[in-house]
Order: sequence, then C-alpha cells, then structure tokens
Amino acid sequence: GVVAMVYALQHDDQITESGMRNDPISITRGIEFSLNDYRESGKAIGAIRAGHLTLMLTAGIDPSKVRTMYMAGASGTYVDPVKAKEVGLIVPYCTLAKQVGNTSLELAKDLAFDPDYLEELNSMRDKLLTDHTMFVSSDIFRDLYTYEYGYWAEGMPLSRYRRALERYGVDGYLDQKEPPRVDRLYERDIREIGESLSALDISPVMTASWSCSRCGKCIKECPEKALSMDDGTFSIRTGYCLGTACQRCQEICPLHSYDYSAYRLS
Repeated sequence: GVVAMVYALQHDDQITESGMRNDPISITRGIEFSLNDYRESGKAIGAIRAGHLTLMLTAGIDPSKVRTMYMAGASGTYVDPVKAKEVGLIVPYCTLAKQVGNTSLELAKDLAFDPDYLEELNSMRDKLLTDHTMFVSSDIFRDLYTYEYGYWAEGMPLSRYRRALERYGVDGYLDQKEPPRVDRLYERDIREIGESLSALDISPVMTASWSCSRCGKCIKECPEKALSMDDGTFSIRTGYCLGTACQRCQEICPLHSYDYSAYRLS
C-alpha cells in the first residue's frame, strides 16, 4: 500500500520541492497519508535504491545490463513491480520482474524433502561470505544515500542526484521509465505443499456484529477470502486479512454500517 501511495503522489504531481500539495491526504476513514509519511517511506526506498547501485558498482556490473529482477517475500507477493520500478525499488533498466512469492517456506519444504540440499546451500553461503559488501562501511553507499536522503527528506532537486550519478558513470539511471513485464511464479503467499507437508493455520479469528442487510458484498470483495458471516456474526481469519492496507470490505458496504474497528478476538 505504501509503494502504491508514493507512486500515486508522484504520478499525479502531488510532490513539489517545497512539500506536498495536499497535506495530509485522506485515504479512508481514520487513515491519512502525510508529507512526513512520504518522507519516511522515501528514506526506505532510497536506501534500497542506493543499495542496489552500491552492489552493482562494487561488483563491476553495468546497471544497464541488468534486465531481470527477482522479487521475494512481501515484495514478491504483494508489491506491484510496475509501481515499484517507477518509485525506485527495482533497477530501472529491468525489463522483466519475476515475483517468486514466499521463498522461505519453499526452501523449508526443499530441505524437508532433501536434507542433503543443506550442503549445497552451505557451499553457496561460503561463496557469498567471500565477496561481502557492508553498506555501513561503503563509501559508495554513504555517498549515494546522502543524495537519496536529501531528495526524499529535504527537498533536494533530483537534478543534483543525477549529477552525482554521472560521476559514477551511470547517468540516465533515474530516467528509465519503461514498465517491466511481470512474471508471477506463485499462486498465493503460502500455497498447498503436498500431502506429507501442510501449512498450519494458527492465526486467531476476530469477530464482530452489527445491523446490516446481509447483502454479502463485503465477503465477495475480500481479495484474500478472509471474511465470512454466520448468523449475522462476521469473522476474519487474521492470517489472511490484509487489514488496514486494504479495508475493501468496509469501503464496499452500501449502508456504511461495516466497522472494521469493531472486531475483537473471539
């Protein structure tokens, strides 16, 4: 949701060198996105972009040759790669973004079925330790993140950052806007993993009730199928619900009687 919000603000020219045209912006009832939220989000985005550049420059990789990006975890599941590229979260020369979902669970499954695979992973780990870059001691990262911080948090013109990148031979890095092709290699965040292994659903359930027409629109609108209703009582499986990052159930209610804040642990 934050990536989408930053993208929307930039795309609609809501961000100026002096601040945000409308501060704060109301997203939904009780939820606002302020200039400070934008700046804090930008610091994180800037650290990732500076990190990508640091790794490529340290390894002698030409950023313009990086055409494929792999996105895992939350980024590999929920983040829109097109918007991520626009705000600077993936290498701008990337033409293909592969979203691979929850790789931690996949690795656990592979190790459970093939314990000998751990030896191969240890060998890979040793190679990574041989060529290790610490951002905290990297002059390149410190230099680049100084400009990122200035741009996101202090209103520094992007032109100054462009001039800094020219010194590293990557001029034009911030100007690549062609949307990447997206290849989603997962079905859901945690998919079914066979008869011998299964994912345990230990997430608590929250319930609430109120007077409504029971039209069921809120249930149909839920993208994660986390919401159900039984005899007038609504139940949410918290492990599936996107919570305040979504709230489509509340927004779709034609009577405006749906109240997400009314839920309590059952």
